[in-house]
Amino acid sequence: MTDPARMLEVLDELAPLSHFYATQGQTPVQANIIDGIDMPQPYRGLLVHQNDMTPTLEAHHSELLKLYPLHVDSAAGELRRQVCLIGASSGRIVEFGAIRIMLDRFPEEPRLLIEQCAMPLGSILARYEVAHTCHPKAYLQLHAEAEIAEALGAGPGEPLFGRHNIIRNADGDILADIVEILPHIRTYAAP
Repeated sequence: MTDPARMLEVLDELAPLSHFYATQGQTPVQANIIDGIDMPQPYRGLLVHQNDMTPTLEAHHSELLKLYPLHVDSAAGELRRQVCLIGASSGRIVEFGAIRIMLDRFPEEPRLLIEQCAMPLGSILARYEVAHTCHPKAYLQLHAEAEIAEALGAGPGEPLFGRHNIIRNADGDILADIVEILPHIRTYAAP
């Protein structure tokens, strides 16, 4: 029998992503929370740290990344988007994710760029030198359902790894809440 408190904890850790499943009437993604030390390599090196994912993945893949939005909505000063990060030159999808961004906590120029959904948040934070820190909240093992499998070129049910990360400004206020999921290391696909 599944522990209801544990189910709520997992749903909370998938919140930015589960928002899109709820609004589209889809069944939520099935995931387990794991300890960072239990994450297999090379995922541990790519996910278990307190750095932005955009520069981490750019360094790992030796190329700049661009944003490919799948779904976007906004309300009450928040922008939510479900996205893929894609290698600018290779076209490989290197991350699937969902993010909730608190627009009113950004200066005007970066906020306008965020609203255009043309550049990864990590690139915008770096370009405008927005003071921030990353706070991974949970590490995740999940099984690819149809949309994630298609986006990441994974087989249905294939195990994938990710994290739930909170980005805070210098005052400790939340700038963004993100679920970041990596493709199977041998699997890359163009959108």
